[in-house]
Amino acid sequence: MPPHLLRKELEGFPQLSEIDVVRHFTRLSQWNYGVESGLYPLGSCTMKYNPKVNEDIAKMSGFSNIHPYTPEDLSQGILQLMYELQRFLAEITGMDDVTLQPAAGAHGELTGLMMVRQCLQARGEKRKKVLVPDTAHGTNCFDFHDCLLSDDRD
Repeated sequence: MPPHLLRKELEGFPQLSEIDVVRHFTRLSQWNYGVESGLYPLGSCTMKYNPKVNEDIAKMSGFSNIHPYTPEDLSQGILQLMYELQRFLAEITGMDDVTLQPAAGAHGELTGLMMVRQCLQARGEKRKKVLVPDTAHGTNCFDFHDCLLSDDRD
């Protein structure tokens, strides 16, 4: 190799063996939460346990590559699957209906509270307090209050 292409020594650059580098990064990787290595703490809404078969199915192109603006006539399969899932969840929970709409944990919490509010209003009940656990999304605190206590919100 021509001498002008050879890298010069980097001053202060640590000299480590390959095994030392591999052990270092393996040890770092074990600091991550993983479903294979233990339970997730409460409040970790984005770190749910999904069986590996579910992950494999969710990666199938019919699910992962569908665009939100796909025409209805090309979306019948996924629409049927979502409809049937909603029906199954309603039957399992004993609810009249369910929604697949919440896109994240905080959104799901707010949606749940809005459902509770509607249920209480239908019964003629009005509540003044909401118990919010430490593990709830802090961004929802004001939304919780507005959702359940305000008379002028739909």
